[in-house]
Amino acid sequence: YPWKANAIHHDIVELPNGHLLVLVNTKKDFADLHGIYGTTSVLGDAIVDLDQNYRPVWSWSSFDHLDVNRHPVLFPDWTHANTIGYSPDDGNIVLSLRNQSWVIKIDYANGKGTGNVIWRLGYQGDFKLLDSNSLAGWFFAQHDANFFHANGTGELRLAVFDNGNNRFPDFSGHICPSTVGQPQYIWPAIFGKHVPDCYSRPAIFEINEAARTARPLWSDVVAYSYWGGVTRQLWNNNIFFDDSSPSGQIIRLARLQRSPAKTIVEELGILCLVLVVFFWRIPVGLLPFAAILIAVVVALAPALGLIAVGIGLLVDSMVVVIGPGRAAGNADSSDARQPAFTGLQRINRPSFFVVVAVAISFLPIFAPQEKLNARVMEVTPQQPAQLIWQLDVSGQESYRTIHLPSLYPDVQW
Repeated sequence: YPWKANAIHHDIVELPNGHLLVLVNTKKDFADLHGIYGTTSVLGDAIVDLDQNYRPVWSWSSFDHLDVNRHPVLFPDWTHANTIGYSPDDGNIVLSLRNQSWVIKIDYANGKGTGNVIWRLGYQGDFKLLDSNSLAGWFFAQHDANFFHANGTGELRLAVFDNGNNRFPDFSGHICPSTVGQPQYIWPAIFGKHVPDCYSRPAIFEINEAARTARPLWSDVVAYSYWGGVTRQLWNNNIFFDDSSPSGQIIRLARLQRSPAKTIVEELGILCLVLVVFFWRIPVGLLPFAAILIAVVVALAPALGLIAVGIGLLVDSMVVVIGPGRAAGNADSSDARQPAFTGLQRINRPSFFVVVAVAISFLPIFAPQEKLNARVMEVTPQQPAQLIWQLDVSGQESYRTIHLPSLYPDVQW
């Protein structure tokens, strides 16, 4: 073959005749590509058909059948195939190309095909997207593209995890960056709009090959995951999906169910409490109650803003205990404690310390929480989807978690 396979990667399929379809990558150098000066080393993908003795009997290379000048993602990783499938209806191959945001069908014809691309499904492909008023309704940088027939209807359906990297501009006019670590909004949807265009979706599409149309049937917006993921429809019609690397955190994901207005009101309440503590001198008789409040705050609500309240109560208590008389009785300039007494008397008046407390009261919004590395869920197909089962994983991302039939049918998990 005129190219060298560098590595087997991502996926492999066993055919009914015992052959293996193996996904490999290969490199090729190009000179002066459109808009690029000099030599560019491009990493593409290839498929090798191995017989029962693991000898190559058929091959396909992306460099022979796709336009290298179409590269939504910067070189060198041009296509980044991640799922390969076999179509028993016509004996052809279906290949998911993450960095093209395409799923393509290849003329394999059970080993006798030309390798030509029959169709390209996705943004700027050969299909028309129905029932969607935005090109962002397509999948972008997808994982786990798998076709199946709807029960009893004969319709072809595609289940895919739509990661959303480099999503076509949706509402805000920006493209979701493909790199990890980009700042994301806490709220994935405000007034029905995604802000910004970084969000992921488990999604199911109805595909009509003859008419070249694709219709979104079901999707659910989840925390943005820049890589990995799975979407499967189970035998009970529920949807099983793996959000492999959510950009959000456990506490922030929980906040998706709360309105921004409610959170702002809560934070303003903390702010008002801080200001009251720092501006109002506590009578001596209330000091025991102040001590109880500090203990409750630390035990039940150790958020930074409420801790600031506790610190304010403690400082104010010290001012009350010292009192003006104690400060006057230590008027001797040689007493090294005099500056401390004077400072404590002034600390709960409008000053730099009040400004610091105001700032601290808003820190809980941005405080780091326990990192959520993966979230696996089963939900109902009705929308809005209802949660059936959920697994949160910390300390380990989940590239491809799938649901297998139970080995113990009588056990309900």
